[in-house]
Amino acid sequence: MKPQKQLFRHRPADGIFGDCHRTAIAIVLDLDAADVPHFMDQSDGKNANDAHDRVEAWLNERGIATINILFPGEVPLDEVLSTVAACNPRGRPAFILGGKSRNGVNHSVVCCDGEIVCDPSQDDSGIVGPCHDGFYWLTFFGHLDATADPSRRNSSPVVAREKLESAALALSQILTVRGASCEGFSIAIGDRELHAYAPCPELLWQFPKPSKVNGYQVEWHWGNVSALKETAA
Repeated sequence: MKPQKQLFRHRPADGIFGDCHRTAIAIVLDLDAADVPHFMDQSDGKNANDAHDRVEAWLNERGIATINILFPGEVPLDEVLSTVAACNPRGRPAFILGGKSRNGVNHSVVCCDGEIVCDPSQDDSGIVGPCHDGFYWLTFFGHLDATADPSRRNSSPVVAREKLESAALALSQILTVRGASCEGFSIAIGDRELHAYAPCPELLWQFPKPSKVNGYQVEWHWGNVSALKETAA
Protein backbone atom coordinates (compact mmCIF):
# COMPACT_ATOMS: atom_id res chain seq x y z
CA MET A 1 0.00 0.00 0.00
CA LYS A 2 1.03 3.60 -0.57
CA PRO A 3 -0.69 5.94 1.95
CA GLN A 4 -1.46 9.42 0.59
CA LYS A 5 -4.06 12.17 0.59
CA GLN A 6 -6.46 12.98 -2.21
CA LEU A 7 -5.53 15.83 -4.53
CA PHE A 8 -8.95 17.50 -4.69
CA ARG A 9 -11.43 18.12 -1.92
CA HIS A 10 -15.08 17.72 -2.94
CA ARG A 11 -16.49 21.16 -3.83
CA PRO A 12 -19.02 20.56 -6.62
CA ALA A 13 -20.44 24.11 -6.30
CA ASP A 14 -17.03 25.33 -7.47
CA GLY A 15 -16.80 22.72 -10.21
CA ILE A 16 -14.31 20.61 -8.22
CA PHE A 17 -15.12 16.95 -7.60
CA GLY A 18 -13.36 15.02 -4.86
CA ASP A 19 -10.97 12.27 -5.90
CA CYS A 20 -10.98 10.12 -2.77
CA HIS A 21 -11.95 7.02 -4.74
CA ARG A 22 -9.13 7.13 -7.26
CA THR A 23 -6.75 7.92 -4.39
CA ALA A 24 -8.01 4.87 -2.51
CA ILE A 25 -7.40 2.76 -5.62
CA ALA A 26 -3.87 4.18 -5.84
CA ILE A 27 -3.23 3.40 -2.17
CA VAL A 28 -4.24 -0.24 -2.52
CA LEU A 29 -2.35 -0.74 -5.81
CA ASP A 30 0.78 1.08 -4.59
CA LEU A 31 0.46 3.88 -7.15
CA ASP A 32 0.39 7.68 -7.05
CA ALA A 33 -3.08 9.20 -7.20
CA ALA A 34 -2.04 11.32 -10.18
CA ASP A 35 -1.35 8.10 -12.13
CA VAL A 36 -4.97 6.96 -11.74
CA PRO A 37 -7.70 8.75 -13.77
CA HIS A 38 -10.09 10.96 -11.80
CA PHE A 39 -13.11 8.79 -12.58
CA MET A 40 -15.57 10.90 -10.59
CA ASP A 41 -14.67 14.20 -12.24
CA GLN A 42 -17.73 15.70 -13.96
CA SER A 43 -16.18 19.02 -14.93
CA ASP A 44 -15.68 17.83 -18.52
CA GLY A 45 -19.30 16.73 -18.90
CA LYS A 46 -18.80 13.05 -18.02
CA ASN A 47 -21.80 11.29 -16.52
CA ALA A 48 -21.25 10.36 -12.88
CA ASN A 49 -23.41 7.26 -13.40
CA ASP A 50 -20.74 5.89 -15.74
CA ALA A 51 -17.87 6.44 -13.30
CA HIS A 52 -17.75 2.88 -11.99
CA ASP A 53 -17.83 1.50 -15.53
CA ARG A 54 -14.77 3.64 -16.29
CA VAL A 55 -13.08 2.37 -13.13
CA GLU A 56 -13.72 -1.23 -14.14
CA ALA A 57 -12.51 -0.70 -17.70
CA TRP A 58 -9.29 0.94 -16.51
CA LEU A 59 -8.62 -1.87 -14.03
CA ASN A 60 -9.47 -4.57 -16.59
CA GLU A 61 -6.78 -3.20 -18.89
CA ARG A 62 -4.33 -3.96 -16.08
CA GLY A 63 -5.60 -7.47 -15.45
CA ILE A 64 -7.64 -6.50 -12.38
CA ALA A 65 -11.34 -6.96 -11.63
CA THR A 66 -13.34 -5.50 -8.75
CA ILE A 67 -15.34 -7.60 -6.29
CA ASN A 68 -18.03 -5.57 -4.53
CA ILE A 69 -19.83 -6.60 -1.34
CA LEU A 70 -22.60 -4.61 0.34
CA PHE A 71 -23.41 -4.49 4.05
CA PRO A 72 -26.72 -2.94 5.18
CA GLY A 73 -26.26 0.34 7.01
CA GLU A 74 -27.91 -1.15 10.10
CA VAL A 75 -24.81 -3.29 10.67
CA PRO A 76 -22.34 -1.47 12.95
CA LEU A 77 -19.21 -0.42 11.09
CA ASP A 78 -16.96 -2.21 13.56
CA GLU A 79 -18.85 -5.41 12.84
CA VAL A 80 -18.44 -4.94 9.10
CA LEU A 81 -14.68 -4.57 9.45
CA SER A 82 -14.25 -7.36 11.99
CA THR A 83 -16.29 -9.76 9.84
CA VAL A 84 -14.00 -9.24 6.85
CA ALA A 85 -10.92 -9.66 9.02
CA ALA A 86 -12.25 -12.84 10.67
CA CYS A 87 -13.13 -14.42 7.30
CA ASN A 88 -9.74 -13.62 5.75
CA PRO A 89 -7.07 -14.32 8.39
CA ARG A 90 -4.56 -15.62 5.86
CA GLY A 91 -5.12 -13.34 2.87
CA ARG A 92 -5.49 -10.14 4.95
CA PRO A 93 -6.80 -8.22 1.92
CA ALA A 94 -6.64 -4.45 1.67
CA PHE A 95 -9.94 -3.13 0.37
CA ILE A 96 -11.86 0.08 -0.22
CA LEU A 97 -14.72 0.95 2.10
CA GLY A 98 -17.39 3.32 0.85
CA GLY A 99 -19.60 5.15 3.33
CA LYS A 100 -20.63 8.60 4.52
CA SER A 101 -17.94 10.89 5.92
CA ARG A 102 -18.24 13.47 8.70
CA ASN A 103 -18.68 16.00 5.90
CA GLY A 104 -21.95 14.33 4.92
CA VAL A 105 -20.81 13.06 1.52
CA ASN A 106 -20.04 9.62 0.15
CA HIS A 107 -16.39 8.85 0.78
CA SER A 108 -13.83 6.08 0.17
CA VAL A 109 -11.17 4.88 2.62
CA VAL A 110 -8.78 1.92 2.69
CA CYS A 111 -9.17 -0.88 5.23
CA CYS A 112 -7.19 -3.93 6.31
CA ASP A 113 -7.05 -6.22 9.34
CA GLY A 114 -10.36 -4.99 10.73
CA GLU A 115 -9.66 -1.26 10.69
CA ILE A 116 -9.38 1.81 8.50
CA VAL A 117 -5.68 2.05 7.70
CA CYS A 118 -5.69 5.06 5.41
CA ASP A 119 -8.17 7.91 4.97
CA PRO A 120 -7.37 9.89 1.82
CA SER A 121 -9.52 12.87 2.86
CA GLN A 122 -7.60 16.10 3.45
CA ASP A 123 -9.38 16.69 6.78
CA ASP A 124 -9.50 13.05 7.99
CA SER A 125 -13.29 13.03 7.78
CA GLY A 126 -13.39 9.22 8.02
CA ILE A 127 -16.51 7.07 7.73
CA VAL A 128 -19.39 7.66 10.16
CA GLY A 129 -22.23 5.82 8.41
CA PRO A 130 -23.35 4.07 5.22
CA CYS A 131 -23.47 5.66 1.77
CA HIS A 132 -26.53 7.65 0.73
CA ASP A 133 -28.09 4.45 -0.65
CA GLY A 134 -28.08 2.93 2.85
CA PHE A 135 -25.21 0.47 2.34
CA TYR A 136 -21.54 0.17 3.14
CA TRP A 137 -19.72 -0.65 -0.10
CA LEU A 138 -16.66 -2.89 0.13
CA THR A 139 -14.47 -3.16 -2.98
CA PHE A 140 -11.84 -5.87 -3.26
CA PHE A 141 -9.44 -6.39 -6.15
CA GLY A 142 -9.06 -9.76 -7.86
CA HIS A 143 -7.31 -11.20 -10.89
CA LEU A 144 -9.19 -10.73 -14.14
CA ASP A 145 -8.64 -14.36 -15.16
CA ALA A 146 -10.82 -15.43 -12.23
CA THR A 147 -13.94 -13.82 -13.72
CA ALA A 148 -16.60 -15.68 -15.69
CA ASP A 149 -16.94 -13.04 -18.43
CA PRO A 150 -15.42 -14.57 -21.60
CA SER A 151 -14.68 -11.12 -23.02
CA ARG A 152 -12.33 -10.45 -20.09
CA ARG A 153 -10.54 -13.74 -19.62
CA ASN A 154 -7.10 -14.15 -21.09
CA SER A 155 -6.66 -16.77 -23.78
CA SER A 156 -4.48 -17.22 -26.83
CA PRO A 157 -4.89 -14.45 -29.44
CA VAL A 158 -6.17 -16.97 -31.97
CA VAL A 159 -8.84 -18.39 -29.65
CA ALA A 160 -9.84 -14.90 -28.48
CA ARG A 161 -10.19 -13.77 -32.09
CA GLU A 162 -12.28 -16.80 -33.02
CA LYS A 163 -14.64 -16.15 -30.10
CA LEU A 164 -15.06 -12.51 -31.14
CA GLU A 165 -15.73 -13.52 -34.75
CA SER A 166 -18.34 -16.01 -33.56
CA ALA A 167 -19.97 -13.28 -31.47
CA ALA A 168 -19.93 -10.92 -34.46
CA LEU A 169 -21.66 -13.55 -36.60
CA ALA A 170 -24.27 -14.08 -33.89
CA LEU A 171 -24.90 -10.33 -33.71
CA SER A 172 -25.25 -10.20 -37.51
CA GLN A 173 -27.87 -12.96 -37.33
CA ILE A 174 -29.73 -11.08 -34.60
CA LEU A 175 -29.82 -7.95 -36.76
CA THR A 176 -31.04 -9.97 -39.73
CA VAL A 177 -33.88 -11.53 -37.74
CA ARG A 178 -34.90 -8.08 -36.52
CA GLY A 179 -34.84 -6.68 -40.05
CA ALA A 180 -31.93 -4.36 -39.41
CA SER A 181 -29.22 -5.81 -41.69
CA CYS A 182 -30.92 -4.54 -44.82
CA GLU A 183 -30.75 -1.03 -43.44
CA GLY A 184 -26.97 -0.97 -43.82
CA PHE A 185 -25.84 -1.89 -40.31
CA SER A 186 -22.27 -3.14 -40.05
CA ILE A 187 -20.24 -4.73 -37.28
CA ALA A 188 -16.64 -4.04 -36.30
CA ILE A 189 -14.56 -6.28 -34.07
CA GLY A 190 -12.66 -4.53 -31.30
CA ASP A 191 -10.05 -5.84 -28.86
CA ARG A 192 -12.57 -7.35 -26.44
CA GLU A 193 -15.87 -5.97 -27.69
CA LEU A 194 -18.07 -5.54 -30.76
CA HIS A 195 -19.09 -2.27 -32.39
CA ALA A 196 -22.35 -2.02 -34.34
CA TYR A 197 -22.74 0.92 -36.70
CA ALA A 198 -25.93 2.36 -38.19
CA PRO A 199 -25.79 4.64 -41.25
CA CYS A 200 -27.87 7.29 -39.46
CA PRO A 201 -28.76 7.93 -35.79
CA GLU A 202 -32.50 7.48 -36.33
CA LEU A 203 -32.03 3.78 -37.04
CA LEU A 204 -30.49 3.23 -33.62
CA TRP A 205 -33.89 3.80 -32.04
CA GLN A 206 -35.89 1.60 -34.42
CA PHE A 207 -34.52 -1.79 -33.37
CA PRO A 208 -34.03 -3.50 -29.98
CA LYS A 209 -30.26 -3.37 -29.38
CA PRO A 210 -28.59 -6.14 -27.36
CA SER A 211 -25.89 -4.85 -25.00
CA LYS A 212 -24.05 -8.19 -25.00
CA VAL A 213 -23.73 -11.13 -27.38
CA ASN A 214 -22.05 -14.37 -26.31
CA GLY A 215 -20.76 -12.51 -23.27
CA TYR A 216 -19.10 -9.73 -25.28
CA GLN A 217 -20.06 -6.10 -24.88
CA VAL A 218 -21.75 -4.46 -27.89
CA GLU A 219 -21.25 -0.72 -28.37
CA TRP A 220 -23.66 1.06 -30.72
CA HIS A 221 -22.69 3.94 -33.02
CA TRP A 222 -23.73 5.62 -36.20
CA GLY A 223 -21.52 6.73 -39.05
CA ASN A 224 -19.09 5.43 -41.69
CA VAL A 225 -16.92 2.45 -40.75
CA SER A 226 -15.13 2.04 -44.10
CA ALA A 227 -11.82 3.00 -42.49
CA LEU A 228 -11.95 0.13 -40.02
CA LYS A 229 -9.76 -2.84 -40.81
CA GLU A 230 -12.02 -5.53 -39.43
CA THR A 231 -15.70 -5.62 -40.28
CA ALA A 232 -18.37 -8.25 -40.40
CA ALA A 233 -22.05 -8.16 -41.17
